[in-house]
Amino acid sequence: MSDTDRSRVRNNRGAAMVLQERVTEGRGELEEAIRLDPRNVRAMANLGYALDSQGRHERAVLLLHRAIALDPAYAVAHNNLGLAYANLGMPDRAEQAYRAAIRADGRHAIARLNLAQLYHEREAWNEALAAYQAANNLALTYREMGRTGEAIALLESCLGRRPENPTLLCNLALLRRDAGDAPEAAVLLERVLRLAPEGSRLRETAGRALQGLLPLPEAEVHGPHEGGRPQDPPSNA
Repeated sequence: MSDTDRSRVRNNRGAAMVLQERVTEGRGELEEAIRLDPRNVRAMANLGYALDSQGRHERAVLLLHRAIALDPAYAVAHNNLGLAYANLGMPDRAEQAYRAAIRADGRHAIARLNLAQLYHEREAWNEALAAYQAANNLALTYREMGRTGEAIALLESCLGRRPENPTLLCNLALLRRDAGDAPEAAVLLERVLRLAPEGSRLRETAGRALQGLLPLPEAEVHGPHEGGRPQDPPSNA
């Protein structure tokens, strides 16, 4: 097995450990992955994430810049750099990094959510709304592509920050129904009926959808809601 292959194995092992919150062990594997292949940008991005999660933000920034220099199109490294800058109290640089992640990969959902949360913290309501809307639209695109699991995960992340938004609830109910989870879809629709304004189109169509008469609407996201910033999980090679 070549050093490059061994590096990939170490990266995968280290990423799994970090996801299991065995961060110190994972760091060791990721550091070895980089020693074996100094151009393994996935291992660098994963190690940057691990360092940032342990409060070593400055070192994370340096390593993530190194990864980006090797592969400017790797969105995960840009997003994780944004997290590190945010944790350093540097929101302008965090915004730049999140935007770079989205430019590199327009379907990078976590970067869009991170950007929305950053705008919310800065009380930039219009920008936050637009970022949440983009995340919602991306979820609907995933649905059209048949990537239902990813769409559900993205909408659930949005709802984690905006749990009382009836439009997000409706879209998630539609996906749950399409995935064969009718009971959960019904629970979500009942929440929509409690939250949507009286006489609104959203309330009417949700009520009829609950009876199985109509498909659910694809409405817009409304207003920001505070919540914790999601983090980009390590990626495997």
